Amino acid sequence: RVPLDVHLMIEEPVRWAERYVAAGAWNLTFHAEACEDLDEARSTARAFRAAGAASVGVSLNPDTPTERVE
Repeated sequence: RVPLDVHLMIEEPVRWAERYVAAGAWNLTFHAEACEDLDEARSTARAFRAAGAASVGVSLNPDTPTERVE
């Protein structure tokens, strides 16, 4: 029963959310760069929670300004 933290470095992360949660993922993290804009990032986070992820994270590549998610 160890929480599984999954960092998705993929395109279309919402497409895979349910599968990762079913496999035991407790936390799902996605890259902001996988989303077109802030609205899509918010939608992705909501979709992860709806899929059953207890916790959702967003990550940024080093060259991406933090304003992308502020």
